[in-house]
Amino acid sequence: MNDVHIGLIFLIILSPLLLLMVWLIYVVQVHTEKAEAFLCNSHFVSVNKAAFSNMGIFGKFMRSGVLTMVLIMPGISVRRGIVNAAEVERFPKALKRMLVISWGGFWLLSIAFIVFGVFVKCVK
Repeated sequence: MNDVHIGLIFLIILSPLLLLMVWLIYVVQVHTEKAEAFLCNSHFVSVNKAAFSNMGIFGKFMRSGVLTMVLIMPGISVRRGIVNAAEVERFPKALKRMLVISWGGFWLLSIAFIVFGVFVKCVK
């Protein structure tokens, strides 16, 4: 495998990663408050707002990421008292799907990028 092949593989991974990053910026800016409004009685939403609201866009990323993790694992979150089970059930499926797919795709491509980078470093 020469440098051209390695560069093309990096480009194949990096292009969708950058597009997904732009999409994730849009989702975080537009939908974080909407998503938090559906979980308004949950204690973690108010704690996250208080902790991350002064951080700007990075704080919104943190709030959206934590909210998505809670939606991915509702059973654990309800058992630990992080969220109200009724609120999680009423959460809109389309918004949940958008958050989970966006964050999941971003993490999957990021891990692929890192793993391939480590692979290239180990091979050379």
